[in-house]
Amino acid sequence: MDQYKENFSEEALEVIAEMEKSLLLMESTPDDPSLIQQIFGAMHTLKGNSSMFGFKVIAEFTHHLESIYEYIRSGQKKMTKEILDVTLASLDHLSYLVTNEGVLDASHTTEHDHLTNNGVKIVNDIEMELNIKNANPSITQLPNGQTNETKNYHIIFAPDRDIFYNGTNPLYLIDEVKALGNCNVKANLNSIPVLQDIDPTQCYTSWDIYLTTNVDIATIREIFVFVEGKCKLDINLVPDSALAPVLKSNDELKPEIEPTSTDNIGDTLKTETTSVKKNAISSIRVPSERLDSLMSLVSELMTLQAKLGTLTDQNPQSELLAVTENLEKISTRLRDNAFSMCLVPIKNMITPFNRLVRDLANELHKEIDFVTEGTETELDKNIMEGLSDPLMHLLRNSIDHGIEDPEERIKAGKKSHGKILFKAYCAGTNVYIQIQDDGKGIDAEKIKQKAIQKGIIGKDEVLSEKEVFNLIFLPGFSTAEQISEISGRGVGMDVVKRKIEDIRGQIKISSQINIGTTITIKLPITVSIIDGLLVKINDVSFVIPLGAVDRCFEAPTVRQLNRFNNLIILDGEQIPYISLSEEFDGIENLSGSQEIVLVYFDEKKVALIVDCIVGKFQAVLKPLGKYFQNMDNISGATILGDGKIALVLDTNKVAEQYLHKNRNAICQ
Repeated sequence: MDQYKENFSEEALEVIAEMEKSLLLMESTPDDPSLIQQIFGAMHTLKGNSSMFGFKVIAEFTHHLESIYEYIRSGQKKMTKEILDVTLASLDHLSYLVTNEGVLDASHTTEHDHLTNNGVKIVNDIEMELNIKNANPSITQLPNGQTNETKNYHIIFAPDRDIFYNGTNPLYLIDEVKALGNCNVKANLNSIPVLQDIDPTQCYTSWDIYLTTNVDIATIREIFVFVEGKCKLDINLVPDSALAPVLKSNDELKPEIEPTSTDNIGDTLKTETTSVKKNAISSIRVPSERLDSLMSLVSELMTLQAKLGTLTDQNPQSELLAVTENLEKISTRLRDNAFSMCLVPIKNMITPFNRLVRDLANELHKEIDFVTEGTETELDKNIMEGLSDPLMHLLRNSIDHGIEDPEERIKAGKKSHGKILFKAYCAGTNVYIQIQDDGKGIDAEKIKQKAIQKGIIGKDEVLSEKEVFNLIFLPGFSTAEQISEISGRGVGMDVVKRKIEDIRGQIKISSQINIGTTITIKLPITVSIIDGLLVKINDVSFVIPLGAVDRCFEAPTVRQLNRFNNLIILDGEQIPYISLSEEFDGIENLSGSQEIVLVYFDEKKVALIVDCIVGKFQAVLKPLGKYFQNMDNISGATILGDGKIALVLDTNKVAEQYLHKNRNAICQ
């Protein structure tokens, strides 16, 4: 039973998240019938499932909300801001109830009673309004879904075999149908196997339901809304002559079993096999722990494959070489498939952002439209988990510091409504997320003066606009003149940058006064395994991520160095270079055996001089541990085929550290 309760909790939280998403959309389109139907159906699902598993507190709490949306769905009440606010607050409380299996502590009991009373009050107010309207005899209204005409329906209800795993009892649904009118039910048990083959967790029964009622098909279908996709459901109108004999019969719920001889067992099995193929499950729910375990095993496989490659190089035999090549192909495909299973659409994390923008905009008395683009873009779930908090903080800053008050925007010649655009797109091996606002922008001169005042930079120091904006990410730096509960305490942006860098991401700010601000986050698609370039520096192995590499150059080109200003000419272009042997050990390589790796650094390119390029290598990233956490230019380590350790370079950090020491060389 615990497994079923766990399934209920997971699905209930998903239902609540979908409701919240629909509610936020309703704020701009309050009369959209499809959204109203989705919300009502979700509430009906949550109430039914909660009651089924004995969570009486959740079922009763949801019932009050369902009553409100029954009136909205029937057109007897318009959606209002008050109802929307109460519903959103109730969804937050429902999330708590589901997570805690309906158990209330002292602090949440008060909130529970308050929200329940609000829901009851709204229902009472609606009923009072309707009573006033009904006092006028010229106004006659039928309950939702009912008509003046009685109709006959033949309903075929065939649940999927695994419907019990969803926590659904089909008999409860049939009882709801029977409550709609004169009903006769016939159970079909032809698919039940012999006793020794019966699985008690499977549903083998389907039903023919004959119903005479004055409700429409939509009302009947709503009963089955939370098993949609988990059953075959046909609802057909039939004439009185066809249904009358059935309704007069007393064979309700009588099984219709045809005798089965041993001669047609093969045909029965063939029919069931065909049915299973037609109803093949397109997707399954897998715990995230299993995916993490799978990625861990794939990582170990890649390490073993590298060791096998080293052994093959040491013992070159044709058969061993063929096996190694085939294993490499298979392991690469397995790695790619495992990666794809761990990728999650960015839209899965958008709903809390919608809610944040709505609530903060109301709190600050601002009018803000939140627009999203490219939310189908996928990211590694581990990156997604580490990204939620930084994005929340960036959105808070856009709402608080970026978007102006309506009056201020109108004075500046803008629309009273501000706009925040959340945009995601994929380019190469990276995903880019941008948060753009059309607010007042960031004053670079104000930031510079604040930095001078705090002693962070010198009064005569020359900084590019990008370097000025990067000052925002320094610990304790803030230009806010007043401290608020939302932002302005001088903490947060440095944490944002650190958290993004922890998942091997980069963050950049661009802004124009009175035009707006754009914050761009560059992220790798995954953080577990990367394709890299294995190089040697002073006989130590390093891996440079292949996504950062532009081109490689042979040793003779290295002689074209200008050590006066640390520039090198490559294909007629002057490019700053960094000798990694000097940078890491302070020792110049005089052997003449050097090669160049040209890497991207922001919008520029930087040449890294290494002793030797070994070749392409699939690096399984391992954390450095607490003793090496301060090595900013190293993002991790990997195990080579011979068992030795290679450090993975963060080329952006290498270039940044060099920039601080030799600013003029890079800025030219």
